[in-house]
Amino acid sequence: HRDEIAPDLIAELLLIAADPAPAQAEGYVLHLYAMLLLARWRDSRAYRPLAELGHLDEATVDSVFGQLVHDSYGRALASCCDGDIAPLADLANDEEASVWARGAAVEALTLAALEGRTARGPAIDFLADLGAREAQLVKDKPDAGAELELLDILVSHLADLGAAELLPTVREW
Repeated sequence: HRDEIAPDLIAELLLIAADPAPAQAEGYVLHLYAMLLLARWRDSRAYRPLAELGHLDEATVDSVFGQLVHDSYGRALASCCDGDIAPLADLANDEEASVWARGAAVEALTLAALEGRTARGPAIDFLADLGAREAQLVKDKPDAGAELELLDILVSHLADLGAAELLPTVREW
């Protein structure tokens, strides 16, 4: 009954992005099932609502997604990606968002490029630019642990994309 329930699942994601309070209630998981089902179906209508969820602050992302922010969120974003990297770039660039949601956006961009859902070149260019900015943040304030975590994620995903041409730059970071 995919065609019947998908619009309701997308609406659920939009509602939680607008007001995450219901998703923070004990035992509430409809939004998680929505994310996983829509990703399984590769429903691109869920792409932007899913990306919007990542812009929540660290504590809210943690309570809304739990462990799935690490295990499934990035893959769900990639599965729903419609080829436009702007929602992923916006999330990865959002310094107010959870570092784990930002990392999921980086993972999603990498997977989308590896799967051919978006072009590899622009994905690498974006990740290299973000890495340069994050490396500068780390240099400017050496106690910036979250930025270092994101930089580590970026380096790992650039390696996944086979961006060997960036190895000297990565070593500088």
